[in-house]
Amino acid sequence: MGTTKTTTVETQGLDQLGNAVGKPQQGDTVGIHVKGYYFDSKTNKKKEYEDSRHREKLTEFKIGASQVIPGLETSVLDMQLGDEATITMTPDVGYGDQEFHGYSAKVPPNSNLEMHVALMKIVRNGKVHLRKRPKDKASCMLKCLYNLFRGH
Repeated sequence: MGTTKTTTVETQGLDQLGNAVGKPQQGDTVGIHVKGYYFDSKTNKKKEYEDSRHREKLTEFKIGASQVIPGLETSVLDMQLGDEATITMTPDVGYGDQEFHGYSAKVPPNSNLEMHVALMKIVRNGKVHLRKRPKDKASCMLKCLYNLFRGH
């Protein structure tokens, strides 16, 4: 019973300006992208019930304010800004014996959960720290093409 977290992308906890932010602390407000699944008790197949990227909005909550389920908050506390993780939870740290109405489906009572989480934002003492975007091939190629056409 409880929570299992597997970090899939580990970062150095740097924000968009290269400042070391690290892990969230009590009182911080965090912004995450989350994709949530529950396991159907009849088929044991996972079914999606939440996806913040489809809503095009981060899921935000204050650490220590009991605004999200315990398993999610505990796991996010162990992540650095920019980390991505897969979290599995038993009902005791999930929604328990309550039904939950997600973005795309209802989660039945006593469901095991799986969440894919990316820590995108930490607000600490009024200062907003955003995930540093990794350089990808597409953005590098666009910059090269831009410079090529400008004659540089």
